[in-house]
Amino acid sequence: MNTHPLFKTAINFGAMSGIGSFAVFLALYYKGINPLGNASWVGAWIPVVFICIATKYYRDHFLAGEISYGHAMKIGLLTAMAASILFALFVYIFVTLIDSTIVTTFKNEKLFELEETKFMFGDEFYDKMVDGIEKINISTIAFNDFFIKMIGGLLVTFVTAAVYRKKNPEME
Repeated sequence: MNTHPLFKTAINFGAMSGIGSFAVFLALYYKGINPLGNASWVGAWIPVVFICIATKYYRDHFLAGEISYGHAMKIGLLTAMAASILFALFVYIFVTLIDSTIVTTFKNEKLFELEETKFMFGDEFYDKMVDGIEKINISTIAFNDFFIKMIGGLLVTFVTAAVYRKKNPEME
């Protein structure tokens, strides 16, 4: 079975990005920092790097050094999707099989942060926020991680598609 180079490139670099992001997750965890909390932004640079590398690699190795904005968007978004799915899956498996207490810790941190800013909200809104935090589980966290990484990947892809876009000057 011969896979299209676009998909093969996106899956390969997306897998490396997802694994790299999960390595940061594990490093935070083993340092005693909740990897689901605010410190999770430490690894935000990893998908950026791999989207850039994937776009440049695809352009240079499969498109003879030329890539349209649309093709650059495709490779960037597919890379971001592969990375996001793999990372969310790893987090889900880790929390389900190894340490489910980090979800409770995450919820407690969010409740504490909310309590510190309680004065900014009305009682009804505050109660709804508390209910929302109490409903958080690993599925909602994994989906949220996937969604946030896809939004970030989209934003990065807009930029990288413009930067790496290269047309043959003879055709313009």
